[in-house]
Amino acid sequence: NEQSFPCSKFVLDKGYTLIQKMEERKEKILSLIKANPSITQGEIMEKLNLSRKQVQSLMKLLNNQGQIRRIGSNRNGYWEVS
Repeated sequence: NEQSFPCSKFVLDKGYTLIQKMEERKEKILSLIKANPSITQGEIMEKLNLSRKQVQSLMKLLNNQGQIRRIGSNRNGYWEVS
């Protein structure tokens, strides 16, 4: 019995799978952070046309994977890309 990843069966517009779309969004967030380490989640929402929940989830994932980390406070800090 061959098991497949459950999300691989779902295809979005233009043939992207959910996983591909998520990876693409993570890369865009990383690019935005590299360009402006002080960028806010609200600014990312606007630039990528995503909901706050989507941005929060993706940034939490990036943080948990060690790709980004927050330096300083929420108000006066900045993001560091690893």
